[in-house]
Amino acid sequence: MSRIRHININNVELRKGSEADPVAPKVKWDPVKPGGSNFKAQTMKSKHSVLRIQKSWQSMLFSLLFLIPPVIILFVVMPELRASGDTQGMLMLSLFSLAFAGVSLALWFLLGRPVTFDRAEGVYCRGKTYQRSASLPRKKQGRLSDIYALQIVSEFVRSSSSNGSSSSYHSYELNLVFEDGERVNVMDHGNARALEASAEQLAEFLDVHVWRGYVERA
Repeated sequence: MSRIRHININNVELRKGSEADPVAPKVKWDPVKPGGSNFKAQTMKSKHSVLRIQKSWQSMLFSLLFLIPPVIILFVVMPELRASGDTQGMLMLSLFSLAFAGVSLALWFLLGRPVTFDRAEGVYCRGKTYQRSASLPRKKQGRLSDIYALQIVSEFVRSSSSNGSSSSYHSYELNLVFEDGERVNVMDHGNARALEASAEQLAEFLDVHVWRGYVERA
């Protein structure tokens, strides 16, 4: 049985079928993490009592693509410049390569650290290890028992480039919801079907419901 519950939202009120929920009116429905990717940037893996949200192979490939120009420069162009004694050209291409390598590294980290849910320990954390000696905010770690529900939020993203071209797509968030209405984002990408499947898997793991909301347009 599906755990996803559809919530209709407008500017005045929030309605959740015929069911009254004391937490739902406290929850905001704007994106926690504006922006997002137009592909499946994250995936969900489970093993025994641990479930982990991590980078997808598409996400890793996307960040590694920026290493192609530096590799070509290093192994193809640089030997020729070195042989010709063009030190200025070598310097400029070295800076160019460093810029691309920096973009690759930044994307690798921006696409997110894994989020680990450990049912045996009763905790979740951003990363792979729960820091028992540290007092960290909910967006870093916490107890599974504090998670009240899961929330799916959609966002229309429009981007433009320097040459005047533009693109648009929908990105989808999966957020943890707490009893006081606070939300923590754990997944954000452009594949709605995959994100909903991940949401149902996590909801089953946590034994909570998923709220999927959308804004009613006039």
